Order: sequence, then structure tokens, then C-alpha cells
Amino acid sequence: MADNPNKKHIDGWFVSSQPHEYEYFRSTIKRAFPSQSDDAIMQAILSCRESIGPSEGRQKLTDCVHRKLRGY
Repeated sequence: MADNPNKKHIDGWFVSSQPHEYEYFRSTIKRAFPSQSDDAIMQAILSCRESIGPSEGRQKLTDCVHRKLRGY
């Protein structure tokens, strides 16, 4: 877990490199973007994980993935 004093409690235990967390996160993104293919979603997540640390929080990763899938 990162030593970020501004981290919200809901992000406190999220680590995107954990398989069960990744699957839950992927399914959440799929529900938000049902028209996107599984490959496009996985590529967006992997791309964002390269620039965002695995313990920086769910919201930051979610925002990044949403931007990528919307084409921004």
C-alpha cells in the first residue's frame, strides 16, 4: 500500500496486481462499457497500470481506463 495520506479508505486495500482485484475491476469496467470488447478493456487496463502504481487507488485507475476507452 502506498504511503499516501490523502488516500481514501475505499482505495486502501485495492491492489490492481492481485488476480481477484483485477477480475472484479475488469468486470466493473465491462458493465460500464458493454460495447467494448474484452481485448480493448484489457489493453486499456494494462496501459493504465504501466503509468499508475498498483496501489495508487481504484479511482485513479478507473479514471484512466475510462479516458482510454472513450478515446481521450
